[in-house]
Amino acid sequence: VLNDICVVFDVLAEKLSTCDLDDLEFDNRMEFSTTAEGQKNIFYAQIMVAVYDAVIDHSFYTSGVEQEDKMNKCVSLFKIQRKIVELVKSKSIKLPSKKGDGSKGKSKPASKQSVTFNCTLRLTVLADLLSTAFGEEDGVSESSCKILKDNYDLQIYILTAIESIVNDHKNLIPSEKDRQIPYFRKIGRVLFVECYEHMAKMESGDEREVSRIRLCINIFNSLFGCFTKFHKDKLEQIMKELTNKTANKDIDALSFILFKGCQKMLIRILHHNEKDPLMKDAATLLEIMSQIAKVLSYDCEQIERAHEWVVLLAKEQSNSHTQFCEKLLKLAFILSDQIRTNHNYYHEIAQDIYHCLGDNNQNVSVAENSVVHSIISEDVISNAVTVLIAHVDDTLSLVDMSLSKQRAFLLTSTDHNANKVEEYINVKLGIIIKTMNEIVRSALPLGPVMDLVIKKADKLYSILAIFVRYYLDLFRLKNYPQISEKFEKLVHMSGELLSDPLYVLLNYIEDTRSNGKTLALHTALKESRMIPSLVFAIERYEKLVIQLSKKSKVNLMTSMKLSTLRDFKIEQAKMAQNLDETESEGDPAAGEEEPATGEGRDKKAKASRKRKKPSGEVPDNSAPQKKKKTKSK
Repeated sequence: VLNDICVVFDVLAEKLSTCDLDDLEFDNRMEFSTTAEGQKNIFYAQIMVAVYDAVIDHSFYTSGVEQEDKMNKCVSLFKIQRKIVELVKSKSIKLPSKKGDGSKGKSKPASKQSVTFNCTLRLTVLADLLSTAFGEEDGVSESSCKILKDNYDLQIYILTAIESIVNDHKNLIPSEKDRQIPYFRKIGRVLFVECYEHMAKMESGDEREVSRIRLCINIFNSLFGCFTKFHKDKLEQIMKELTNKTANKDIDALSFILFKGCQKMLIRILHHNEKDPLMKDAATLLEIMSQIAKVLSYDCEQIERAHEWVVLLAKEQSNSHTQFCEKLLKLAFILSDQIRTNHNYYHEIAQDIYHCLGDNNQNVSVAENSVVHSIISEDVISNAVTVLIAHVDDTLSLVDMSLSKQRAFLLTSTDHNANKVEEYINVKLGIIIKTMNEIVRSALPLGPVMDLVIKKADKLYSILAIFVRYYLDLFRLKNYPQISEKFEKLVHMSGELLSDPLYVLLNYIEDTRSNGKTLALHTALKESRMIPSLVFAIERYEKLVIQLSKKSKVNLMTSMKLSTLRDFKIEQAKMAQNLDETESEGDPAAGEEEPATGEGRDKKAKASRKRKKPSGEVPDNSAPQKKKKTKSK
């Protein structure tokens, strides 16, 4: 039976590779619209496209045929299949509605109807076709590979089909995911080699080649994400196949080989004469490097070398491409987080942001040309602040989780190394306070960035309050507890470096709002009630610190500045003006004009009754109050 089926497919391949659209009963007069006839024709076209996929699959694996003949037949079948797709897409339109269906009796114009054609080629066929087209398939002659490589549309079709399968990988059950891994490894190796050999070596004006390589690097990025997320247990074997290194190398060495490959491609882009069209690919490469960095062990020598190179790149590379800036900063933060716990890289970037933006107090002068990292510039400053705050938020979440566990262990009397955990918390919060100090002192651009900073400051104070509560629980449950010097220093830092600058920032925001510089700022800040929430978080934290000071007999409030800032402000000038107007209304000489309407006269009479009272008259409700006072005496 199998032989008979193969014979049928051989005949089909021979017929379909030489026929024309007329032979398949397709012509330019066919309708592919939303009518019943049109939908029937679309369905027929989709079936024929799937048939051509099946015949290409069979022809590619046909034995006993010369390689070049097989490749030519596959290309011929694909070209006819493309003719069907192009015919349907050019003719598939929605018919205009009849007159009177729309508004004012006018008919709506015809619009294009979206017709999709799903690729039905198997993943194994796609992997082998891609490997052959890129010249990486063993046992295939160069001339045979060139037949597929010269057909740009076929390559894009294969890559698009692979991209769709990779995107659907996360929705599969584990057993189905494991079945795809061998083909994904092969595809990943082929794509990485193709990108490495051609990235930034073509002319940036060659749009077809640029889009092809961009598609390759994007698919590899998605593939590597699948490997690190769903197949960590197989990562070492995957790395060996991606790097083509079968020797006994550990995963750190294999990962660093990939990292260096991305590094070389990135350098080629940055030194390209016309690099602007390629900066999107540079950002994708940085994203791949970030995923590789997460695989590296924190104590390996390769991660130190990677970190030094990335930091040097951030210091030397000045670029206005926002996506490139974001990805580079993210990569630097990921490597810094993995190398050491008490790193100050957040603080260094925050200092550069402060020097770039200047102080929000106009009377404070900031030294010019003090930015260390050239990647921080006015063109990308909002994105830099957003990335920094996002990583600060991640660190705050880790600290919050550690504090919750610390309190849970304390309440349940569980033995653990509390001093080590507390030291970690103190170090992390100290770095974040220094970082936030630089940010809140900066003249932040108006808009969402300012909202983001206020939200994270609110979160920081909430976590500081939890830390103080932990010590209050400690004094309640333990005998003769003591406050650590690092915690005491942390509380003083929060007062000196955070509370005072935050009040200045809030005043700066209020002044900007009252001056009416931007309506968006007014709406975003006032109606969302972020400022009152922040003020409440600060005061709640200070209240807990006062309680801890009383319990511990240690004055923790020496660096605190209690504030009366609220969400309203008494403007003395306007108040004096209103009082003057009130007095002038009470003067008989000033009010000769009568109100124009009866309603106005009533309002004025009520106002004057409230304002003036007879000298001898005492309100009725004052009598009982006097009696109470007399009794108390």
